[in-house]
Amino acid sequence: LLAHVSRDDEDRIEQMRRAGDVAGLGRIAKDANKADATRAVEALGSLGDGAVEALLVACEDPRPAVREQSVLSLGTATHLDHAQKLVGILKTDSSPQVRAAAARTLGQNYACKQMPDLTDALEDTDPTVRASVHWSVARIMGIRFGLKPNDPPGKRREAMENYRDLWRTLGKQITKFHNER
Repeated sequence: LLAHVSRDDEDRIEQMRRAGDVAGLGRIAKDANKADATRAVEALGSLGDGAVEALLVACEDPRPAVREQSVLSLGTATHLDHAQKLVGILKTDSSPQVRAAAARTLGQNYACKQMPDLTDALEDTDPTVRASVHWSVARIMGIRFGLKPNDPPGKRREAMENYRDLWRTLGKQITKFHNER
């Protein structure tokens, strides 16, 4: 993703990150150079709550690579404050890589409240997205039902129902466990 960032640009972005220059990094995130924009969005992810607005803007970028990095960075910057935004991206983004990143970010952050949306996304048309969703659901629940991304729709629906049944039974305890960590 970042192979075309010049050393000077990389140094400038790193200096801005160290200085906490959200506005400057936000400007670069809108840059025509995809590599610079992606690197700036990655740097914004390390700046915490102050960078959230710039990351939310980057989630709407027309370039999938920038949106993907913004989703990953949003998860790093805010923990679960914008989980519903990630669910919206998971449901509607045109890029499978961006949807997969949204699913993975939800799982990395143990987004228990979004479990119904994650299990619904096991029906995504793209196997990469389904694999990320399955990883996230299994991470949150602590159990894997042997689902493969290329399984036929009937087997995926069966796994979805197994996850839903287990969530109805243990969801409150799982959520409590993750909240106490």
